Amino acid sequence: MQQKLPLANPVLTSASAIDPIIRTSVHTSALLNKLPTLVHEVLHGEEEEEKYATEVKDYQVDRFLPSHSGLRIDHWWAAVNATGKYPTLCKMVLSLLSCFHGPQVESSFNVMGDILNSRTGRMKIETYSAIQSTRYGLANHGVDAVKQFERHDAAKDPVDKVLCQNLRSAALRYKRQQEETRAAEMEKRKNHPLKEKQLESKSANKRLQAEFAVTDAARHEERMAKKRRQEVLTELAAKRKK
Repeated sequence: MQQKLPLANPVLTSASAIDPIIRTSVHTSALLNKLPTLVHEVLHGEEEEEKYATEVKDYQVDRFLPSHSGLRIDHWWAAVNATGKYPTLCKMVLSLLSCFHGPQVESSFNVMGDILNSRTGRMKIETYSAIQSTRYGLANHGVDAVKQFERHDAAKDPVDKVLCQNLRSAALRYKRQQEETRAAEMEKRKNHPLKEKQLESKSANKRLQAEFAVTDAARHEERMAKKRRQEVLTELAAKRKK
């Protein structure tokens, strides 16, 4: 199992340095300073990266940080973030800690298999997210859809107008989104410069092929005429010998 796990992955190796237990280690600073080059879209600009490097140095020698004894790593970093000392460093660390991981990942894929199949393979992420949110909400309340929206008295119980409106307009919105997607795709193909170049190259190839065909036909006619002249000369020479 240890051989299969990606323990030597640079991101995982550098991310391990956020553990407060190894805060004072000689390798912590180097590992933390690698994170901006491995985890993009967290720090923006050289100024923020320089501030991050300075905060890493101060973080290693800070003797007044909260104790990490008995605390989960995310709770400890939340306490550090509350101090306001290292905003840029906490920004990077909290982005790493917010990654979806653990047994819930596999559970999510198992649930996904109940929704996605050969007929729904092109389902939009928003649609799948809505289905998952609904299912998790029902599971959290310990009820199914029928019990959640059950009306004991159909005549007197209030009606959820928003829910009814969403149910009635869902198909219409979906069709409208499909039409907009098709129109955007057609417009993109129409205005794509590479597509125009491809069309130009295709037409140019057709013109060249037509020119080659005409040239080949002319050469063929010339060869046939030359062959006929040789045959005529051969016949005349044979008659003279007789």
